[in-house]
Amino acid sequence: MVVSTLLLLISHSATRSDVGVIGCNDVRSKAKPCLSYSEGKGDQNVVPPACCGEMRNISDEAKTAEDKKGIYNCLKHVFQMLKKGLIDIC
Repeated sequence: MVVSTLLLLISHSATRSDVGVIGCNDVRSKAKPCLSYSEGKGDQNVVPPACCGEMRNISDEAKTAEDKKGIYNCLKHVFQMLKKGLIDIC
């Protein structure tokens, strides 16, 4: 649910993992405020405001459909890895 909610901000199918305007590492870094929520920690009734703010910032930085596709793919990858507990962004 969390992943789908966050990804709705950038709802396009992805064909590549890099991003034109903003790189995948930047996307991962900006997704940090969402990590505890996506891992089921803290208040699960409210997405942290910092998370929503960063998702809006990422969305605003995407100027083209290609940028949005790349961002979508990055976020999808980040949150899939989180589910498996394999990512350590720091």
